Amino acid sequence: MISMEDWVTIRTLKARNPMLGSRAIAGLLGIARNTVKSALASDKAPQYQREKTLNPEIQPYVEFVTEAYLAKRLRVSRILADLRSKGFTGSRSALYRWIEEELKPKRDAQNAQAFQPYETKPGEQMQYDWTEYRLPIGEGITRVYVHLSILGYSRYKCFDASLCVSQGDVFSALEESFFVFDGLTERVQVDNAKVFVLNASSEQFRWNPKFLQFCGFFAIEPLAPPPTTPGVRGRSKSPLSTWRRISSKGLALTASNSFC
Repeated sequence: MISMEDWVTIRTLKARNPMLGSRAIAGLLGIARNTVKSALASDKAPQYQREKTLNPEIQPYVEFVTEAYLAKRLRVSRILADLRSKGFTGSRSALYRWIEEELKPKRDAQNAQAFQPYETKPGEQMQYDWTEYRLPIGEGITRVYVHLSILGYSRYKCFDASLCVSQGDVFSALEESFFVFDGLTERVQVDNAKVFVLNASSEQFRWNPKFLQFCGFFAIEPLAPPPTTPGVRGRSKSPLSTWRRISSKGLALTASNSFC
């Protein structure tokens, strides 16, 4: 692309010396003749476009932020708090600006889409998800994870809770739901968290082998939605969003090992 300086110089030479041809101007400036022709043919100055560069402090967290904002649809303030706990030292404005430029248009496009409800047969599918809360327990604030399993047909729900969200905690919550539901569905729909999926890209999708072993033991088929498609898992997202709103109003959850 021709630079602003070359464009100005070429047009100035031509204006002052109308008899100079494009070949002569190219020879004087040491540039290509086609560049001279392009500058003389355009009355509009070339626009400098700053090359977009990703903030190196955001780079390690791109996948996490994308999943949190587009799939889990968390508030940016919540995402920032989670990033701080993971060691993010970048500025608040840098994160907000990157999300505004790169992710918000995609989320707006999601909101504009019309999702047709997917109805399942009895025993066909269940969905699983978890969400995090910080609750006053004893004399301090404790991080509590609420697990939700929900049947696709009846919308019957099973809630469980844990103080961490390791793969063992997730498997324990799923097993508890099997007991509460008094049986298994054919499929279980999960998200793309690392306890389930090691690589979520469509080209190189790869399940976590321990989760596959878990599903194989119970003879239940695992399903994961494509990244950034929150509408696929609306049944499990909606109840947890309700819980999140209740928690934000200062209502503490009952601290117990399980509640269904």
